Amino acid sequence: MSFIGAPISRIDGHAKVTGAAKYAAEPHVADLAHGSVVVSRIAKGRIATVAVNEFVFKQPVSVGDLLSFYAHVLRVGRTSVTVRVEVYAERNPADLKVVKVTEANLTYVAIDAHGQPRELPRA
Repeated sequence: MSFIGAPISRIDGHAKVTGAAKYAAEPHVADLAHGSVVVSRIAKGRIATVAVNEFVFKQPVSVGDLLSFYAHVLRVGRTSVTVRVEVYAERNPADLKVVKVTEANLTYVAIDAHGQPRELPRA
């Protein structure tokens, strides 16, 4: 899926990335990597995706849908962070309908310059 968007911080602590679907396809792991925006802020450095714990397709994505990716931190460990990413589509601007199209839980690990796990900085 081709996706154009920019991260936007929200007051409620969730991270949101919004953009328009350029052609119809399901969001996939690369698209859900927008959850890494939150994790990279926590890690203050390089991160790597180490697990896709759950990935659920709920609705197809249509051409012209406006997609919003929301990421919420579920767990912060010594070197890793698990986030839940939910993707919503805004459809038919004349009769607006918002539907959840995908949700996933992903785990990222902070890595050093050599690609080895490193401890997360203290908050």
